[in-house]
Amino acid sequence: MYVFKDILTGDEMYTDALTVEEVKEPANVFVKIQSKLESVDCSINESLIGGNPSQEEQCEATEDTVIKDFDVVLRSELIKSGDYSKAGLKTLVRAYLKAILNKLETEELQKEFMEKSPAGALFLIKKAKNIVVYTGKSMDHDGGKAFAVYEDGAVCPYFLFFKDGLIKEKC
Repeated sequence: MYVFKDILTGDEMYTDALTVEEVKEPANVFVKIQSKLESVDCSINESLIGGNPSQEEQCEATEDTVIKDFDVVLRSELIKSGDYSKAGLKTLVRAYLKAILNKLETEELQKEFMEKSPAGALFLIKKAKNIVVYTGKSMDHDGGKAFAVYEDGAVCPYFLFFKDGLIKEKC
């Protein structure tokens, strides 16, 4: 199994347990993951901690907690950064791409990234009204970004990640 981490913060962004596809357009800069809604039951099973409600006096009932969110968000503990206007998203994407560029190791990688990344940025900015931005679990707003893109009428978005902003690690 492989984990894909943010090149800037080391936060886990996703794993290969999800269905990942490379997006050829625009300019082959993104990977795409179609999300699904998932529910995680966070209720406490009192029998695992020695509780036996039939023999003890009745105490306050605790509410069962079920968290519903997208599989990409739940599995990698992504944090919703927010919705951005076109201008706000443009500023955010520019800063993020500059940070990625500074982390790339060779001049060749930097040159290739500089040629391809503007097409990806333009693609995101055009879809600004349909995008929600997520960050890694460190909540570093200067760190990695996941862009949840909602198609017209879709309940579940697809997530886009800049390929050059990720490090692939084997678990």
